[in-house]
Amino acid sequence: PTSVVQKKCGKQLLQMDLEQHNDECPLRQVECDSCKTMVQHAQLEDHHKSKCPRARVECKFCGEEMDREMLGNYILAQHDFPFVGDEEDVQCTGHYAECPKAILKCEFHDCGVGCRDKFAREDAAVHHAENAQYHAALINRTIKHLYNWFEWDRVQIAWPIPRLKIVGTECSN
Repeated sequence: PTSVVQKKCGKQLLQMDLEQHNDECPLRQVECDSCKTMVQHAQLEDHHKSKCPRARVECKFCGEEMDREMLGNYILAQHDFPFVGDEEDVQCTGHYAECPKAILKCEFHDCGVGCRDKFAREDAAVHHAENAQYHAALINRTIKHLYNWFEWDRVQIAWPIPRLKIVGTECSN
């Protein structure tokens, strides 16, 4: 009599059909042509589209083509600043950390003073030069806000300001 074999994929097969099934089973392990990792055949397309470190991808800013592992990450994260509210933070690695076309936030956005402009990395110097007076006004506003926020009778400041010391606590600037 012909024996029946139960496969991991749930199929019950006759012994004589086993070889053909092994060649067609979506759960069979196959090698990715790009990175040589073994993946299930059913997952190969997804692996290549979103996970394979050697798959060729294009930078979404400059269009340069490279291996995914060279591209890196471009992440917008959310932070709470006590003076301005929710802020976005851009964290870049790999190619994105150097791409001249990658979109960045103004440095005066990161420190919580309020410049909301975003621009390509290659345009940062122009932005800062053209907005120096505006940035100074934002810093002035933030200092005034801090002045009103702190209990200044408890604060000791030394010049240059290596630390801000509040009596009873210590915090680095």
